[in-house]
Amino acid sequence: PLTKALRGEAAQEDDVEVRFPNRSVLISISAQPVYGDNGKLLHVVLTIVDTTERVRAEERLRANEQRLKQFLEAIPVATWVADARGDFYFANHAAVAAFGNEVMGQGLEAVLGPAPVYRYPTGESYPVEERPAYRAFQGQAHHADDLEVRFGDRSVVFFNTAQPIFDEKGQLQYVISSSLDITQRVRAQEQTRENEQRLRKFLEAVPTAVIVTDAQGQFLYANQTAYAQMGNYLDEKRTHLPLQPLDAYRYPTGEPYPVQDRPLYRALHTRQRQEEIMEIRFGERVTLVGCTAQPVFDAHGDLT
Repeated sequence: PLTKALRGEAAQEDDVEVRFPNRSVLISISAQPVYGDNGKLLHVVLTIVDTTERVRAEERLRANEQRLKQFLEAIPVATWVADARGDFYFANHAAVAAFGNEVMGQGLEAVLGPAPVYRYPTGESYPVEERPAYRAFQGQAHHADDLEVRFGDRSVVFFNTAQPIFDEKGQLQYVISSSLDITQRVRAQEQTRENEQRLRKFLEAVPTAVIVTDAQGQFLYANQTAYAQMGNYLDEKRTHLPLQPLDAYRYPTGEPYPVQDRPLYRALHTRQRQEEIMEIRFGERVTLVGCTAQPVFDAHGDLT
């Protein structure tokens, strides 16, 4: 720079490394020629600024950003980062795979614009201002588990989160959004609800009293036949029916039937099917019932 300034040219050189025996310094050098009234060079103003800390900080920032991108790339969840202007800063491969190169290439307007996003399971259009990404750009962290995105003849349900990131002055700097594909989970839940509805319809059609409890013996369900046979007892005791002593007796001896010997109690504790004939007394009415208690297990072998 000094040589150029002596020739009459303003010059600047950044990040010049000056090495001393035990250390090195980065400097920025600028040289500005100064002319007299006659147009002749009078002198040169030489400015030297130590930029070591700034350059080192920028290097650390770039290294941190690179590590962050590598981390986000390794996450098997569609994740993108946009700056405060809404320009995409980064999108990992999972995001490109989920939304496609076309959408991610168009920028944030394609994500927040009139994209085919609907509420699941109602199918109504999802307002832009209620989507997590939009809320994050307003400075609010938000999440939603009912975003259905349609790609042609294929639809995907996402659990979407969006988080604003602020600088030290409290100004919005970035928004990071992640979308987890929960299609299989919600479809399985939907199928489970449908199966439960079908089972209840079947149980209501069965002319046998059916009572369902959880693994702790808490009352869950009874069909209409059970209500018809057990009447007010179910209405009054439905939250703790199984372990409450009905007026139950052994048949034909007539001796009281201990709770711990009854089929339901034994099935809960032995995890095996139990059957017994019991005499149930409802006031002045005596009924003989064949009682069967069948434990039900989930896919992991746990009693449900």
